[in-house]
Amino acid sequence: MISLGLSSADLALYQRSLITGYSLKVTVQILDLNHRYITDVSSMLIDGQVNHSFSEAISYSGTAILLDPDNLVGFDTSSPSDNAIFADRMIKIVYSVYSDLLPRWVDCPIFCGPVTHVDRDDAILNIEFQGKEALWNDPAVAWASKTYAKGTLRTAAIRDVMARYTGETRFDFPNWTDKITRDYAIVGESVPWAFALDLQGSRTTRQLFYDGRGVLRLRGAPTVPAFTFTEDHITSVPKFGYDQPKNLALVKGATPDGKPRIQAWHLAPTTNPASAVSLGRNGVRRHLIEVVEDDSVDTQAKAEALAEETLQSIMITNVNFDFDSFPIPHLEPGDVFLLSTRDASVNLRAVEFSIPLKAGVAQSNGTTRKLAANKSRLRRK
Repeated sequence: MISLGLSSADLALYQRSLITGYSLKVTVQILDLNHRYITDVSSMLIDGQVNHSFSEAISYSGTAILLDPDNLVGFDTSSPSDNAIFADRMIKIVYSVYSDLLPRWVDCPIFCGPVTHVDRDDAILNIEFQGKEALWNDPAVAWASKTYAKGTLRTAAIRDVMARYTGETRFDFPNWTDKITRDYAIVGESVPWAFALDLQGSRTTRQLFYDGRGVLRLRGAPTVPAFTFTEDHITSVPKFGYDQPKNLALVKGATPDGKPRIQAWHLAPTTNPASAVSLGRNGVRRHLIEVVEDDSVDTQAKAEALAEETLQSIMITNVNFDFDSFPIPHLEPGDVFLLSTRDASVNLRAVEFSIPLKAGVAQSNGTTRKLAANKSRLRRK
């Protein structure tokens, strides 16, 4: 979850406020591509939502509806020669809660990224936006070559790619010591963001994304619940489903000179409904595998630890779900949460969810749904 700068005690009070009542203020600012402030359009906001996705290359997206009869925002003009006037603009959105329990305002940055589409319907301005990954995703190209040699720190390689080819200056990286295990060459037509994701390695265990501050984050894929949804939080009956599950994590590590390749595997326990035993037939077990190849794993202990971590990650994502809840603005894509009700207690990953930009609208979890108002009712009479 994104850090709010609160102590553990204050965070607990803040989270209690999210279900017991609070005052809401949503700040919407227009920035240039270097995060420089241009203007504040919060007073024009009618509706909108911010969508989160752990499974997509771009982690954040969303829409905003602004009431702008006098074209004060300046995103669009009446002249076709001025099209894409919004292309050098970003939007920053802060979800602020006044907690009577603290008591004070708590600001949670939930989005910062480029505007990708604008259209006008009379006085209504419809804006679409995506996370900063979109700036350097296809069709953007590097247009210069460089090779990152085997043995380079993974964090250093990713940082250099994003600084050199995208101009990024905002990083939040851990002090990892693992190194890339082969040469990586970026060439003139390489897509910088796709190349950075390649350097990231397995998404089962690592997550590279832009957070709600517009900061490039690298972290281990979470496996421990950061939040608990109880029946006090949810506003609909949870629905569960199951895609093709996996129950075996196999790690293939380095190959020491003159020795067999280091390998380790972990199986889901037989009591799990997705285990090889539960999914087998007539006493024959059914193994459904997730393979992680990582030459930086150079000891058996590292392989065992990574196999256990991978199994935890895939078991969390075996279950898909859909339920509505009160908004939890500091939840991030990829976070693990505990859903605890009288019928179920299960760890789930926040793969898809949407946060509304107005009071009185539920957050969707497990899926991205349109939460915006009926625009036909908003047109100027």
